[in-house]
Amino acid sequence: MFERAPVGMCCFDTDLRYMHINAALAAINGRSISDHIGFTLREVLPEIAPTL
Repeated sequence: MFERAPVGMCCFDTDLRYMHINAALAAINGRSISDHIGFTLREVLPEIAPTL
């Protein structure tokens, strides 16, 4: 489901760290899939952290 979706999708663990992310969302974020796994949204995209 994740790989075929034409939209960005991800799953977070209970600590809000990326567990799974598809290529579409990784491209939207301008980072690789491996740059996301195990990190929080604030760690991956610190430039938007003040808006969260």
